Amino acid sequence: MQTVIVCLQTQDLFARSVKGSAVLPSPSLNNAWRSPRDRRAAFLSHSGEIDVDGTVLFRGIQRQLVPDEEGVYLIHDLRGVLYVGQSNDLQRRFDEHRLRQSNPYLIVALNQPFGEMRFSWIRTTTPEETQQLETWLISWLQPACNRLIPTS
Repeated sequence: MQTVIVCLQTQDLFARSVKGSAVLPSPSLNNAWRSPRDRRAAFLSHSGEIDVDGTVLFRGIQRQLVPDEEGVYLIHDLRGVLYVGQSNDLQRRFDEHRLRQSNPYLIVALNQPFGEMRFSWIRTTTPEETQQLETWLISWLQPACNRLIPTS
């Protein structure tokens, strides 16, 4: 397991349990991003680290290092997490983002990186866990390139 340090407007992310499945934060933290005061408190009280199963540079030759398994992925550079998504085949999704872009926000971010662009992933075991983790990460991080940001 690796740790990715990210620069974010909101910091509390999630912890990994001993068994490796994602553990979401307490309910009180789920709504912390909603007010500047709570966001500031969360920012100051948490490390801003995400435990991920792997990270590679966002380059074609790196695709072989990405597993062809189910999980949630993050695309990030020095600006922080730019995009959060899910896939039942992370390697295929890595290629799709690299070769066929349909998200105009992500196209701009990928073409104008700030530092090295990276692709990180968290393996999940069930579609429900994948969906829950992705929804929570998007709600919490509010990545600039995600089109729809859930509010709950």
